[in-house]
Amino acid sequence: MKKQTRSVGDYLRSDPLLRQLLSQQEQQRQLCDQVHELLPEQLRPHCLATVLVRDRLRIYADSPAWASRLRYLTRDLGAALRGAGIKVGGIHVRVLAAGRTPRRRPHAPRNLSPESARLIRQLSDEISDPMLSAALRRLSRHTG
Repeated sequence: MKKQTRSVGDYLRSDPLLRQLLSQQEQQRQLCDQVHELLPEQLRPHCLATVLVRDRLRIYADSPAWASRLRYLTRDLGAALRGAGIKVGGIHVRVLAAGRTPRRRPHAPRNLSPESARLIRQLSDEISDPMLSAALRRLSRHTG
C-alpha cells in the first residue's frame, strides 16, 4: 500500500491551534503592509513588525534612532489607520532586540600630558586629605 505524501502546509492547516496561529500571522503581516504604505519611503525598511493587541498597536523598529523617528509620526499614523477602519487607541514604538550586543571599538589608553601631570602632582602636595592626595599622585603617573 502506497502512502500519500502531504505537504507541511497541509499538516499546519490540519491542527486548529496552528491554523489559528497562521491566521494571526497573516493578519499581522497585512497590518504591517498597511503601516508601511503610510510611512515615508525611508522609514519603511526600519519598521520590522507590527502587532495589534486590543486597540494598542506596537511597531517594532530595528534601532533606537529609527524608533525615535517613528515616534514622531504616531499621531498622524494613528489617524490614518483609524481612517482606514482599523481600531487603534494608541501606538507604541519599540526596538526589536536583534540578539546581539553592539561591538565596542577598542580605544587607546588616555594619558596626561607632562604639564598636566606636573600640575596634578603639585596639587597633591598641597592637599591636606591624605587619601585624595594619594589618588592625585597615582593619577599624575598616567603620562604619555
